[in-house]
Amino acid sequence: MKTYRSCDVRNRNTTLSRHGAGGFTLVELLVVMAIIAALIAILLPAISQCRTQAVTVSCLSNLRQLGTIMQTYAVDNNDRIPIGYDGSFGTDKYWTGYELSAGGGPPGVPGPVGPLFLARLLRIPQAFFCPSLKDDRWKYNTSSNPWPNVNAALTSSLVRVGYTSRPSIRWVNGKVAAPQQMALISKYDNKAILADVIGIPAFSPDFTTSHHTGLNVLYADRSARIVRRVAYEAKQKQIEGYSAGGPPLPPKSLYVDDVNPAADALWNILDRN
Repeated sequence: MKTYRSCDVRNRNTTLSRHGAGGFTLVELLVVMAIIAALIAILLPAISQCRTQAVTVSCLSNLRQLGTIMQTYAVDNNDRIPIGYDGSFGTDKYWTGYELSAGGGPPGVPGPVGPLFLARLLRIPQAFFCPSLKDDRWKYNTSSNPWPNVNAALTSSLVRVGYTSRPSIRWVNGKVAAPQQMALISKYDNKAILADVIGIPAFSPDFTTSHHTGLNVLYADRSARIVRRVAYEAKQKQIEGYSAGGPPLPPKSLYVDDVNPAADALWNILDRN
């Protein structure tokens, strides 16, 4: 009968106790888990940044499509485009350039960007909404913002799009207030005409958008770019000090001055950045 030395038996027992049936010790498992956790900690910020960049690129793509739509409208309407703000009911709400349907009136009354819908140019309405929007009131076809049938007239409900327009032209009851006319797109050249929702009294930019580092802006030459938050944040904070119901309502001087390009107004800041 074959015999083993005692040291051989001890060595085999030690090996079995350490590895069992091909397993790992607790220390080895903890080391592996620590390595995995470290890799996740390294990769997560990069993944998050990639997602943020993807949403920003998608938003900019939407704005460029809208630039094409604005240009198409201008070709069919003597160089004029529908941008502005709602000045109905005796109040000038310079932040309401996002209105497709003004609401509060009879059916069919368009807001500042409503003529694009009536001209049947918004066949893919999702392009009129930033994919990062969190608030249902500025998202596509939600219970708080139902989108009208593309082949139907506008309803009497307030309908918002996901971008706001330059508040240069006053609209009253679905029409440009005399003696003004719709804006000439050639007049604005490289100035901002559409942007992520901003300038709402008592609301910070983060409430309606999630591009926390900046604002995506479309210019009249159909270019689009991000304007960093540091450029406009101080002006937005001034506007936040007012109430959307007033009184007083925020003055136009906080929003735009088309006569003085150097003015310290929100849209002038977007022009320069």
